Amino acid sequence: MFRTLVVEMSDQENTQDTVLTRQEIKEILSLEQNRYWHQLHADLIDRLCRDYRLWPAAETLEVDYVGNEQAKKALVLVHFLRYEITHVADGLVQLKSRFGEYTKRYTKAISDSDKKQQILNYAKELGATPRQLRKDEKAFERWFGHDTVSDRYQRRYLETERFLSFALQCLGKVGVIVLQETKQVTHAQALWRHLQLETVLKPLLDYHGDNRVLVSAFHALSETIRALPEDIHQSCISDSTRRFILHSCRGNQSIWVQCEALQLLQSVSPTSLKVFLRNRFEFPKDNDDLFVRRKVVQIVVEQLHKEPGLEDILVFAVQDNSPSVRQKLAELLPKTDVEVKKLFYPILLFGDKSAPVRASALLSLLDLLVNEDEFELALVYLGEVLLTEKERFVLRTALHVCRTGLDKLIQYNIPSARQMFFAQSLQPAIKSLHETADSLAVRRYAAQTKEYLFAFSDEGRRQRINRLKQFVEVIPPGKTRRLPKTIADSDDADLGRLLSVIAQKDFGFDVESSLFGRFITRGHAFGFRLWRLFHEFRHPSPDKRQAFRHTVGRLFWGELRVPSTILSELAETKIPGEPLFMDTEDGWRGYLPLVDEVISALALGNKSTYFYHSEGVVLLIPPRYFLQRLRASWKLSFKFSDYAHLRNWQEKGQSPARSYLDALAALGIKVCFRGHDNQKADYRSIDPAVLRFFPAFIPDMPGLSSSGSLWLEFKDYFVSAYGNSLIELAAFLSLAMTYFMGRHVYLYRKFRRARNRIPLVLGGWGHEENPVPSESKLR
Repeated sequence: MFRTLVVEMSDQENTQDTVLTRQEIKEILSLEQNRYWHQLHADLIDRLCRDYRLWPAAETLEVDYVGNEQAKKALVLVHFLRYEITHVADGLVQLKSRFGEYTKRYTKAISDSDKKQQILNYAKELGATPRQLRKDEKAFERWFGHDTVSDRYQRRYLETERFLSFALQCLGKVGVIVLQETKQVTHAQALWRHLQLETVLKPLLDYHGDNRVLVSAFHALSETIRALPEDIHQSCISDSTRRFILHSCRGNQSIWVQCEALQLLQSVSPTSLKVFLRNRFEFPKDNDDLFVRRKVVQIVVEQLHKEPGLEDILVFAVQDNSPSVRQKLAELLPKTDVEVKKLFYPILLFGDKSAPVRASALLSLLDLLVNEDEFELALVYLGEVLLTEKERFVLRTALHVCRTGLDKLIQYNIPSARQMFFAQSLQPAIKSLHETADSLAVRRYAAQTKEYLFAFSDEGRRQRINRLKQFVEVIPPGKTRRLPKTIADSDDADLGRLLSVIAQKDFGFDVESSLFGRFITRGHAFGFRLWRLFHEFRHPSPDKRQAFRHTVGRLFWGELRVPSTILSELAETKIPGEPLFMDTEDGWRGYLPLVDEVISALALGNKSTYFYHSEGVVLLIPPRYFLQRLRASWKLSFKFSDYAHLRNWQEKGQSPARSYLDALAALGIKVCFRGHDNQKADYRSIDPAVLRFFPAFIPDMPGLSSSGSLWLEFKDYFVSAYGNSLIELAAFLSLAMTYFMGRHVYLYRKFRRARNRIPLVLGGWGHEENPVPSESKLR
């Protein structure tokens, strides 16, 4: 790989291939960097390219290197960066020295004119042009003076330090490109000696200035050493450098320098590593030391496969007072052995008192799901968390892991049988959350997750929803497109459920059937509304926005509607009827039709309208006769604000939750709710907190019910703690007392009749009405 490296003077035409262009330098520096990295450091990259063109050896450097073309260009850049770093470091020393000399001259100056001249002379040294000097001289009476040139010096110095730190980072990255090409030990040693990186970096390991320069120097040395074969890690640096690294690990340097020193110690002196790692946990320092302990956890996990004895240090980490340190352990646990996972996962998932730590441990389970040997272990932990956890944030994270875990199984082409097994195994726990979770927001997350798993765990449904998603994503908001025949021919229930899954992260949808096919509208369309005209007439105000129509509202034409889960208003506005975010539910109750939607449904005639939501299906049945529908539409428009207020019912309100639907029922509009049907009846779940908004006794919806579904809704209502008003409770108590007293009277009379049929009674049971038996009985 490596033959010889020769740097010598030669003719320009023989070395033209070693001259790098501006674009080539940018491409090498941007390798494996974040896409915003180039934009963030654009000014520093431009300065580096300008300095390269001024480099004396740019056109005279000859490199004899056997390797790929990219590594050869990187080698040229390493030589330039060595020169640049040395040159910039010397420049900082000279800049500081000249400022000290100027300060002495200025202090010794006696007259004002001498002081002004010293200031102008130093401004010229800092690079001021003749024109700028003339402006500075005129500004002496206003703002220019000793403080001004001192600020210029300070700015120049700090900008140079920033550039030096950037150059050190580039040296580390580019050095790795060159060194990782060498696999043989002898070639790597020869290349390392030739690059002389330690010679350039060692003086900066003791830099007394901006800590970023020091951190960058440590990081560059650590990166390049780790790129070498492991056999020469300990022998590649001098003893004096190793001693300085050990000294930096003791806590005398800044936090980030200590982190980089520990990372470097991992490569150059693994025998001393365990002592330093244990001491950082046994003798923690101030609050900022948590970053060092996080680094220690990372190093321990990386070294476990080499030194299993480091496992006991993780016991200190799991007991650390800082949640951030325990989070780092949770993030890195997937990289450890199975025994270590079984030891620490239960502690972090179920025993840690910090919710963010438990959530981090849950997120790390995603890496285990794609591993065949650890799939069942991760699934058991995830299911147990869903059943036992009470914290809202952690439960939301667990449900996120359910969805993302299925996505990763699909991404890694895991067999469909395991994908289905994953979804079905979690269904009982998600069903329990949906029905009984303390937080209503968690119930909403559970319903959304249940529907997501239903849609994506089956390969056929997954293909349909992907085609549907690709089609609707290109529809502009508020616009309508005709559904392709392959999608339009699907069952309404299937189409509605799939669209409701898409609407969890998208606009809502409105599906309309006509003689020319089926059409879908993405988002809301707006047009003239009579209620809005009434509202503006009743509420005139001079602060309304100009150039906007104030007589428009939402229009809906379809008989199949899917509300968006995420689009709502966080604060109530002056315009009623908007989808208002409810903090308790983390949503706007999309399962309750908006007043605008009810008015639009009345305009469709006597056709029923279906609303598909992750919670279930809502059926809106308008009045049968035209005059009844006209009357209901007029009343809704005239008293729009009142009905909108009833819909936005608050948990602490005085009125019952179902007041909105009761008010609609008074207009002849029936609204019914039913949960989604599943292939297995055991997975069917309905949130009692949703049922409180709907009438207790509802008719069966055609095409949506299954055997025993009506009984399930009766049961859900009677066991629910929601939606029972005082009148309902009084009626229930009256019926219960009537049943109890009636049964008691009936049994008493039955007992009396049975006793009277006995022919002869010896003894007494208290007072007898007829103590003497009749002649017929004696006979």
